Amino acid sequence: MAIFSDWASSLEPDLRDRARFQQLVGTWKAKADGALPTWRDFDLKDVRGWYGCLVLTNHAVPDAPFCRLFGSKLSDLFGGDFTNKHPRELFGAQRMDMGNAFTAHLDAVARDGGIGLASFEAHRNHDAWRAKALSLPLAGAMVVTAFELSGSGYDNARFDPANAGLL
Repeated sequence: MAIFSDWASSLEPDLRDRARFQQLVGTWKAKADGALPTWRDFDLKDVRGWYGCLVLTNHAVPDAPFCRLFGSKLSDLFGGDFTNKHPRELFGAQRMDMGNAFTAHLDAVARDGGIGLASFEAHRNHDAWRAKALSLPLAGAMVVTAFELSGSGYDNARFDPANAGLL
């Protein structure tokens, strides 16, 4: 398990310098058609560049959100498959405050129907990386979160076979 620190989050963030996130937000807005899109509205090609780095959470039951889909590369980062588990468990028992902050961030995105951005740092052995997580609300009190990873040993291109040409 990694050691996590430096948590920050915001709602309705400024994404002008985040081209990859802007592209994902553009796809989300195109699917919205005046209302929140559903996860079924997205095709695999819509999330190209994010394979393995997505989490889909369900917030339909108050105080009991759970991960419906959890990317395999995030399983490596967080140390396990969190499908059907509570998102607060991602950061481990020693960092329950970050897990609760992440859950509160996701709940706010689901409740307010707006975009959220979170970031944190992680360290494991001699590797360190920075994660930014863009959260987009979906119909049915769902939230899809795309993690952009950078640092030693972790980056999205390595995780996504569709990005093989970027290696």
